[in-house]
Amino acid sequence: MNTVYKYPLTWVTEQTVLLPKGAEVLTAMLQNDDLILWAMVDTDAPLTERYFQVYGTGHEISDAPDDMAYISTVRMQTAGTELIWHIFEVMAS
Repeated sequence: MNTVYKYPLTWVTEQTVLLPKGAEVLTAMLQNDDLILWAMVDTDAPLTERYFQVYGTGHEISDAPDDMAYISTVRMQTAGTELIWHIFEVMAS
């Protein structure tokens, strides 16, 4: 069955997310101050590892740009400061 599921991400770190095979990543946004990735998934498909990286504006990007797919940019306000984060999927080699 196809449905949209959400997956929490952590800040400024490469991370592995288990998604059903063939999942289509839709976007990433804040929900209640948590960074969330949304994807269209086939709930009957087997799980597979996918890799995501979160970078702040001005942070060094360690992966080669050709090896990444842009997902979204997220704006976060905390303690009177605005932070901007950029979410990429790191494509498996």
